[in-house]
Amino acid sequence: MHVVVLQSFPLPSTQYSISTRPSHTLRNTMPAIRRRKNNKIDNTTRERIIELVVDQGMTMALVARNFNIPPSTVRSIVSTFIQTSRIDKLPRGRNRHSRVEQVHLDWLTENMDDFAGRPVQWLTTKLNEHFQIQPPIAQRTVDKAINKLTAYTLKLMRVEPERYNDPERIEGRRQWAENVLHGPGNMNHFVYIDEAGFNLHITCKYGWAP
Repeated sequence: MHVVVLQSFPLPSTQYSISTRPSHTLRNTMPAIRRRKNNKIDNTTRERIIELVVDQGMTMALVARNFNIPPSTVRSIVSTFIQTSRIDKLPRGRNRHSRVEQVHLDWLTENMDDFAGRPVQWLTTKLNEHFQIQPPIAQRTVDKAINKLTAYTLKLMRVEPERYNDPERIEGRRQWAENVLHGPGNMNHFVYIDEAGFNLHITCKYGWAP
């Protein structure tokens, strides 16, 4: 019988901590791909990709590495060419043609000439009813068409009592202004209340005259 003697060696005094981290970790061996800005590929590049893959038999992975684009993009370009024989990319974006035609603008202009105080909501409703437009044109579309394609400018309208423009009231405002300008009082002694603007930079956009 053979006896094997194992000699033990003392461990160094350094303290060791037990780690639960595995000794081998899986890492992605594929090189990082730097994507192009906005990921745009022109038609010339697309044609060259198709030539390398289809005609010269180069692998898609190698072509993607040479052009610095994802392999899925190369695969999509080649698949589209094989299925549809199309090389150029399709134009992006929807149809930008305005739904408001010239006949609609003429109708809007005619109605606003009759009475310029008609609101856009009323014009939109009557426009859709008159021309039986389906689906109906949105109020926002009519608003933009009036501002850009007609000679009208939309303004905010408010209900103003008729007595505000009464001749006697206008005359009273004129006399009040003359008394303030030519009177013995000092403007520094005035107290401004509510929307009575006295400085260009702090005046309100909308307000009633005194």
